[in-house]
Amino acid sequence: MGRKDLTEQRHKDILDAFERCLIKYGLEESTLERVAQEAGKSRNIIRHYIGNREDLIAAFVERILLRIKQVAADILADTPRQELVPNVLSFLFQERTANDPPDLGERMLGGMWRIREQSPLTQQALLNFYKEFEKILTDGLSRLYLNVPAEKCQEVAYSIICLAETNWVLGSVGVDNSHTHMVRRSAEYLLQSLDN
Repeated sequence: MGRKDLTEQRHKDILDAFERCLIKYGLEESTLERVAQEAGKSRNIIRHYIGNREDLIAAFVERILLRIKQVAADILADTPRQELVPNVLSFLFQERTANDPPDLGERMLGGMWRIREQSPLTQQALLNFYKEFEKILTDGLSRLYLNVPAEKCQEVAYSIICLAETNWVLGSVGVDNSHTHMVRRSAEYLLQSLDN
């Protein structure tokens, strides 16, 4: 009888450890040594099953994308039409308090923004993330607004993502929730333009 293939389990264990490190230390401080220690594995195991640090980041971005796709699929599948837009906007424009610790998305995306110029693979992973997220939102809007051309849905989707991203960046430096309310209203105006 052959040996059991451990690839999938090791891959999961390493990404779980990387995620814990991201929460504890942020992206810049989540070194291969720390991830290996957190996973209870050697650096060689990480290199064998995933690759170098850039490969680890890219694999983790793919994991985050799968989560976002699942959240989007759940929202689109399980939400009545009249609640769909408010649910999507609540997802994109979450209110935070000064006492809230940075969530995983903030730590991951913030770190990727800071190191993207040093790492072409990280820059590509970040670009892929936003393109995929734009596609998810565009597809959702196209299903919601059946009579609107796909190009118009894409324009609105991209604009809403830009609003959400800018709000996230400014929120991370201390802009208060009143600004989140303002930018969410702007996103609502963009969505209302699809009704015209």
